[in-house]
Amino acid sequence: MSKVLGAITIGLLGGLVLGAGFAARWPKEIAAAISDPNTTAWLSALGGAALGGAISYVLARSASKETLRRDEATRRQVEHAGSLRTSVIAMQMTNRIFTINRSLEEASVLANKQGRELWVTLKASTGAGSSVEAFYAVDFVPFIKSGNSDLVHRCNLLGEKLNALESAMSIYSDKRQEWQAFAEPFTTVDPNGTSTTKLDGQAAAVAKLKAYEMNNLAFQMLELSRDYLAFSNAVCGDLDAAHQAYFGKEAGFRLAVGPLGDEATSARSP
Repeated sequence: MSKVLGAITIGLLGGLVLGAGFAARWPKEIAAAISDPNTTAWLSALGGAALGGAISYVLARSASKETLRRDEATRRQVEHAGSLRTSVIAMQMTNRIFTINRSLEEASVLANKQGRELWVTLKASTGAGSSVEAFYAVDFVPFIKSGNSDLVHRCNLLGEKLNALESAMSIYSDKRQEWQAFAEPFTTVDPNGTSTTKLDGQAAAVAKLKAYEMNNLAFQMLELSRDYLAFSNAVCGDLDAAHQAYFGKEAGFRLAVGPLGDEATSARSP
């Protein structure tokens, strides 16, 4: 703006100096030209065009700056929404891992208390019933721009870990239900409601193999769920730190990660 006004001022001064020089050299001719209506008309038109052009340039510059400001604000809002969406998806994945881990830890504590194998106290699960929304690549832009590109890999790895753990739990649940169907013909219930399963011969051998498979899978899930929960909590913590650092006062959201809790004593290993 100041440069434009300076250029206009210099131009006007130059015009006055040049006009004064012409008037001193050809006074009569200049007076006659100025008094000519045609000359007055085209000089007015020329001056108006120059002034209009200068005003249009200033307005265009102002509009361009405003457009850039609005574009920047829009881009910032899109990045903010993407960062929040990424954090919420990671939180949902962490909650799913936490739920599986809790069921395994509780079954492990009960198995130790009763002196039984883990598969006996770990019941079949119906599953979550729905899948967690996947991460969007475009949502990682603010994390990449802030130097936290490793979160792209870690977030996608978090999704893979959750899928693996839920798949393992689904397989275990199928095996547990198969066991119940297998053992039902050999099971009796007394008047007190206590069930007793008696197996012998080939049935006992098959039952022993099924129990070993279930117990082994249950222990694998228990160990993996602990590792995955620690991993997911770390990812959520780093996502929150990156979000707060990048957006500052505009963050508007904090991803709180709860404590892992006391580690339960492992049940008897197969």
